[in-house]
Amino acid sequence: MADILSTVGLDDDSIMTAAGDPATLARYRTIHETAANKHRVFGVPTFIVGEAAVFVRLQHRPNGDVNDAISSIERVVELMAWSDLNEFKWTSVRR
Repeated sequence: MADILSTVGLDDDSIMTAAGDPATLARYRTIHETAANKHRVFGVPTFIVGEAAVFVRLQHRPNGDVNDAISSIERVVELMAWSDLNEFKWTSVRR
């Protein structure tokens, strides 16, 4: 993780130190438990927009393609914002 952080120009030492701090861990535990209780979050990735939460499983990873990653996230959020969509589940996995 430290290598990835430093590769993109972030201060990996301070981030890794903060991530291991008991206060930070307690804060993230509270955030997680609140999400689990309020939004029924059960896995990742779960997107939360306002009061709506949805677990999403995409067919592929962007493999370093930032534009693909952004496009995928924007599509998920756009579908969440469409108020007529209640549930969308493929009956079989298309590959």
